[in-house]
Amino acid sequence: MACGGRGTMLDDINPKVILFDFYGTLAHIRTDEHSIQPWLVVASYLRYRGAKITANELQNMYFNCVKESLDSSPEPHPEVNIIHIFTDILARLKVESSEDSVSTILQLFRSLTINEFCLFPETLQVLLALEKKFRLGLVSDSQEVYIIPELQLVTLDSLFESVVISSQYGYRKPDPRLFQQALKEMGLSTTDDILYVGDNWERDIVGATNAGIQSVWIQRNSDQTYAPHDQAIPVIPDLRDLLCLIGSEEAV
Repeated sequence: MACGGRGTMLDDINPKVILFDFYGTLAHIRTDEHSIQPWLVVASYLRYRGAKITANELQNMYFNCVKESLDSSPEPHPEVNIIHIFTDILARLKVESSEDSVSTILQLFRSLTINEFCLFPETLQVLLALEKKFRLGLVSDSQEVYIIPELQLVTLDSLFESVVISSQYGYRKPDPRLFQQALKEMGLSTTDDILYVGDNWERDIVGATNAGIQSVWIQRNSDQTYAPHDQAIPVIPDLRDLLCLIGSEEAV
């Protein structure tokens, strides 16, 4: 297989564990939470539950609550948990709820906001090849209520030993604690022999580097930008070149 990657080869590391970002790295997604259409459906449903609210009012309440949560966080890279956000909204609207009912509403909302969602063409083939030789994990800036069913939708839910999701912790990448949590869940006491693959320079590459983890930048779009860094980072156009970097191109 011909490799088209750019940057430093991984001559100094023989990884045993590979951690991945999800959205933009393994899967393509395009959503629109600002479209009024999903809010019309959710507001209509909530009116059946006794809420007196319009779609515009619900949308504004949601974004205001998200902003308030982010602004009040002491974290340098804060994250919200939309289960908590929407539970608070329903309480303000005097709508009885449980975690299950809130999850159902949010997953309905998510399904209505997604315009595009699919794995990149090479993702599944590469991951199936890698799982034969490496332990795999996921570190994602995302909402648990969304990403868990979406992993199931694209049949990746059984491939990862650890799935670390930012909404569970209240902070996002590049906070190194998310990467450290993946190591903890996988029983790893050192960052030796670990590789991280992500598409966002500031969140993925800087975050992994700050956690002491060797990283590979997947640059699917040439307009992606990065900041100068004192560590040479391999750059690949898609996941197939990852196999070349780690010497496993024969697996696919």
